[in-house]
Amino acid sequence: MQRIKAAASHGTKPFTVPFARKWADVAPLRIVPVMVYRLAAAGGPLEGTDARERSAGARLATMRIIRLARVLLLLTVWSGCAALSTESPATLRGRIELDVAPNPLVARLVGDDLYEFAFDIIMREAGGVDVRIEDFTVEGIAFKTLPVQTQTFPASYITDRGYPATIAAGKFLRFSFAKRWSILSRLLLSGASLHVMARTVDANGRRDVTDVRIGVTMK
Repeated sequence: MQRIKAAASHGTKPFTVPFARKWADVAPLRIVPVMVYRLAAAGGPLEGTDARERSAGARLATMRIIRLARVLLLLTVWSGCAALSTESPATLRGRIELDVAPNPLVARLVGDDLYEFAFDIIMREAGGVDVRIEDFTVEGIAFKTLPVQTQTFPASYITDRGYPATIAAGKFLRFSFAKRWSILSRLLLSGASLHVMARTVDANGRRDVTDVRIGVTMK
């Protein structure tokens, strides 16, 4: 170093030292950070191993997952709404519930083998739609299963007695009924019952059949 300085002071051309023997004669080292890359996957793009690069990649992946979840949620809601819009509402159907009073029914002897059956028929609309009575059938049953008397009455049987043949939604109709039947043997009243059946049609044109069965006693 002294030889270099001396040459410079005398105006001679300085020369360079081809090889420094001591580390002190070498200019201070400057460390330059170098980013190291590795393949993320076979044939995939390079991925930085720097912590900040990894953090940014993780945030980007999270954002992509969130966007995908939002899209899936929107598709699910849309499909549910589409299913609801195509589903048609259920149509109400008028129907009646039958009842007879008194229950059990008392068969009253009025002749040698003639018995009178007098009772009230109660029809309640329970489907939420007006119904019209077409006809009703009263049937006498012996020995629990054997029909012995059967008769069907048109709706005019009801209207001729001042009652309407149509029952409004949620309303009821009650009318009196009496019939005398000849019973040849009291044995036929053993295990006897009365079967009432009504046929109706509602305001939407749907037909229905309703029935009720009650026990019979003798007097």
